[in-house]
Amino acid sequence: MAGAKGKSGGAREGAGRKPNPQNPNSHKTAPVRISSVDEETFVYVIYESDDPSVSKVGVATDVVKRLGTMQIGSWRILRVGHAVALPSKSAAHAIERQVHQALSALHVRGEWFRTSPDRAAFEVDLAVSQLRAAFNAAAKLGEPHNAS
Repeated sequence: MAGAKGKSGGAREGAGRKPNPQNPNSHKTAPVRISSVDEETFVYVIYESDDPSVSKVGVATDVVKRLGTMQIGSWRILRVGHAVALPSKSAAHAIERQVHQALSALHVRGEWFRTSPDRAAFEVDLAVSQLRAAFNAAAKLGEPHNAS
């Protein structure tokens, strides 16, 4: 019976988190933290030690913490195969996108690819070197020219 109290298939009346009487907005989601300071961020390669033919390419500010979080949800032993520090999250995400594109034919699911950690690390290093070359070329365009 649609619309009848308790019969609609939705949450029970009174279910869910109760607001704190001292802070009536405590049940609401915390605001998003916006920082003007970009922090060092890593592009990493994580793989299964028993089956190194599958690797994950991702981004994290703390690779060891990320590995620990992933290990909790996996019965297989995971290892960090490679990690490259970049000066900002935006640079790290640009590298990650480029590597995901390069490995797209090997995509398994999410950020996992059917490739060795060495191949994934190679693609990360290649993307980083290409990004650095592009930044260096752009910086040279902005340099003043000496008239001889």
